[in-house]
Amino acid sequence: MNRTFLAFAGVGALALSLAAVTAARAQDSTAAPPPQELQRLNRIRPNLPVLARCPQAPANIFVFDTHGTGTVVRAHPLVSVATSAAGANDFSRNVLNIDLGRCKQVNVVVEYEGLPSGWTLDFGDSQTNNGYGGGVPGTTAHMAELQVVNGMLTVHRANSGTIAQVWPVTLQDGALKIVARNQFLSWGQPYAVVPNAGGNSLFALPDLTGPMPDGMSMYLGINRVIYNPGNRVGYGVRRVMITMQ
Repeated sequence: MNRTFLAFAGVGALALSLAAVTAARAQDSTAAPPPQELQRLNRIRPNLPVLARCPQAPANIFVFDTHGTGTVVRAHPLVSVATSAAGANDFSRNVLNIDLGRCKQVNVVVEYEGLPSGWTLDFGDSQTNNGYGGGVPGTTAHMAELQVVNGMLTVHRANSGTIAQVWPVTLQDGALKIVARNQFLSWGQPYAVVPNAGGNSLFALPDLTGPMPDGMSMYLGINRVIYNPGNRVGYGVRRVMITMQ
């Protein structure tokens, strides 16, 4: 098989992936969240401490394991578990709140076990992110989102939810590293950076838009989307490590 054919095959596969994500988003009909879900929005974020500076080692490492309903293996002063539940195949479904405080950057390393399935990762700067750049209207204009669904990593821009990048990822017994700071997002391996020509279409740190701004908070859905998951759940993420700088 010659290299030209392989190149065209790769482009074709990526085009099909983009088409599949676009179609899924177009058919997205997630119902508006029930009132009790809206009432618990402000309870997702705990009263985390206000630190004079970004935590330093050894305090600057958070480790989480997803057996059972999930366990904090190593605590971090600016990371908390907002939601815990048992999931399929002994992979818990959790939401983590990451408040950067005085830090400028968060690094998230996600370790997979076995062959992942469904919605395994949802990373965003809105506490109402629920896939495809979606969120609850009237909360904040900043709802950028990175999601991993069935081996497809997709980034949706803030405000519009349009697709910034889509890429197939092989995560069976593998790992993914995400680096995020204000208007910057990368992942690997292999290393890739999300284009941000407009300058304000990715994560807003801080988010100052109302009526429910998220400040310096980020949210991580593990084996589920961040908010009101419904059937947007999956399994495969076994451990998460978070550091800040």
